[in-house]
Amino acid sequence: MINSIAYFVFIVVRVKGIHQRSTNILIKMTLIPDRKPLECNTRAVPNVSGSAIFNEKFTFEINTDDLHKRLCFSVYNYQQDKNETQLQGCLSFGIRNTLKKQRVRTEKFLFCKFELIVFL
Repeated sequence: MINSIAYFVFIVVRVKGIHQRSTNILIKMTLIPDRKPLECNTRAVPNVSGSAIFNEKFTFEINTDDLHKRLCFSVYNYQQDKNETQLQGCLSFGIRNTLKKQRVRTEKFLFCKFELIVFL
């Protein structure tokens, strides 16, 4: 029997520094590794002056089997007219270490020349 030990709640605030040619930005969150990875994503948000504002809240139920996993954020340029996505960058962090900190904080992740801001 797998017991739920925690709820991992985070808010994706915004992405800054996106290339101007990117039209809409979409962020996919994936709990990895897994045979059937748990995935969810933000809505597609227009890239206005290199920044996309999301303010979207997500909750993952974490089991003891999930403590060794990582939460991966992938940022995509989404072209709605073609229904295509193009990866702009990604990052991941360990669930166990994040749950140990047990405090609300703002994280700014710098990668691929842009910044992802998340409340954990």
